[in-house]
Amino acid sequence: METIAAGRALVDVLKAEGVRLVFGMPGGHVLGIYDALYDSPEIRHVLVRHEHAAASMAAATAQLTGERGVCLVTAGPGCTNLLTGIAEAYVGCLPIVILSGRGATATAHRGAAQEIATDRVFAPVTKWSVRVDRADQIVDVLRQAFAIARSGKPGPVLVDLPRDLLDSQVPARDYITVGPPARLRAQESDIAAAAAALVAAERAILIAGGGTIASDASAQVRALAEALAIPVLTSLAGRGAISDDHPLSAGGLGAHRTRVSKQLLADADVVLGLGFRFEEMETTWRPGFVPAPDATYIQVDIDAAEIGRSVPAQLGIVGDVRTVLDQLLATIASGRRALAPGAWAEHPRTAALVAEMDGLEAEVDGLAAGEQRPMHPLRPIRAR
Repeated sequence: METIAAGRALVDVLKAEGVRLVFGMPGGHVLGIYDALYDSPEIRHVLVRHEHAAASMAAATAQLTGERGVCLVTAGPGCTNLLTGIAEAYVGCLPIVILSGRGATATAHRGAAQEIATDRVFAPVTKWSVRVDRADQIVDVLRQAFAIARSGKPGPVLVDLPRDLLDSQVPARDYITVGPPARLRAQESDIAAAAAALVAAERAILIAGGGTIASDASAQVRALAEALAIPVLTSLAGRGAISDDHPLSAGGLGAHRTRVSKQLLADADVVLGLGFRFEEMETTWRPGFVPAPDATYIQVDIDAAEIGRSVPAQLGIVGDVRTVLDQLLATIASGRRALAPGAWAEHPRTAALVAEMDGLEAEVDGLAAGEQRPMHPLRPIRAR
């Protein structure tokens, strides 16, 4: 049977999974991986000056592309320097695969240089943190890591690799890629209830969070907003779910709200939260930053544990945001309750929102043009 070095087998997995960027810093414990990367021009290694930057770059890659960012670091401080960035990625639900070197198996638990149980250190801030103890397990464990990082609610995964395993010979075998994550459908009864609430509402709003971006559901958000002429608010992580210049785009929430978005939330009779958790930056956990007590709050999230965790929801829908929106659109269309194509542009709610947003922009322009001292912060921001 043909064999190859485990480090080479690991890099072959990266190539098969479509990894094109690896962020990290070389060290003696991971040279078996770097040797294989040297002969793999398909993968670009981005050298950092500090491992924290590798975590931030991997997180940015995951945020911008939806693909899994990859960090490659050596043992001890090489790995622990990632911790703050990975903790942030964990909170932000960003898929990252960490490949971390570790002392040789023969010297485990004997005080070897830079020996630390990084799998235990990272356990609270990863979806899965695992030490590999046999070379023939590396490929299978790495496949699991790629699957776990992006499935369900995405997040980071740590694979701890003792240095001696990377040079060991393992069988060369075909690799089956993980493939795209499954898209969970919601129960039809929940979809029917949500559709009925939205259609009957007079002042419904949509709130798009980071889960909307992770689900690649921007087209569906816009379609639902236009189908019923519903304003769309976004969290910081949800920015981009609808274009800022779309007439139904209404701004942010919490610390980033405007008088327009504040009033829309206060007046809403139905609030549809899409991959959005009403966390501290959006709520400060105070009245006026959350739906009114008599409003119907519908929360859609891929993770059942998030339903009602911050703000109780009258209707919790567990499912992939894009799939749930497709289900809602189909249900509304089948009941012939959607507006005629293009009618949203002339709808009274759209006109009212456009007028409010134009007024807000005029106020901002006035503040930015002012010459008072001290200078208003908007003046340099708006400067050309």
